[in-house]
Amino acid sequence: MTTEIILIRHGETDWNAAGRWQGVANVPLNETGRGQSQALAQRLATWPLDALYSSDLARAAETAQIVGAARQMPVILDAAWRERDVGLFAGCTTAEIVERYAPGWTGENSWQNPPQGETSLAFRARVTAALAALVAGHPGQRVAVVTHGGVLFSVLGHLFGRGPEEPLPIAGRVNTSLSVLRADGAQLQLLRLNDYAHLEQSGMINEAAAGVSSAVRPL
Repeated sequence: MTTEIILIRHGETDWNAAGRWQGVANVPLNETGRGQSQALAQRLATWPLDALYSSDLARAAETAQIVGAARQMPVILDAAWRERDVGLFAGCTTAEIVERYAPGWTGENSWQNPPQGETSLAFRARVTAALAALVAGHPGQRVAVVTHGGVLFSVLGHLFGRGPEEPLPIAGRVNTSLSVLRADGAQLQLLRLNDYAHLEQSGMINEAAAGVSSAVRPL
């Protein structure tokens, strides 16, 4: 039996808008993020769904609660779908991280293994285990998961056979965009990637502002 999985990135936060790394910091949605989530909820209101999961972090849980309220569906919180713990990088911009930490980087002490954070290997293992558990628990069903940008990239890296520390040449992780996978046993197929049509239709975003080409949207 196949399982269809809709992976959704949470709505925007003030830290997203400021370019700050969030990790497991419990940053809430901002006004834009709540508007994005409402647009997403309207889009998904008539989609058949058997279950709605979410990371337990506030920005994902609030996004999921808005989606669930529109269809009177409970949200199942699962910490396995949390963002990667980025340790001391949390709250910093990329420029601040480079300024504070890059001079001392050697070998494993790098982007892949943030100080006091989750290693890339541990993160990939957690994400793939969460995905396998979801598929095993919902044979023949369609489920949605509200999660995080890092989780989405990790799933895609797994799908395309990339190592946890290998770069993934896919642009864009728009807030509240959705990507769709079909799982048949151990086989994964990508059906849709970074689809944010609900934001375009609501006038909240355009392709140029998103910084992604149509080539990485619905497949």
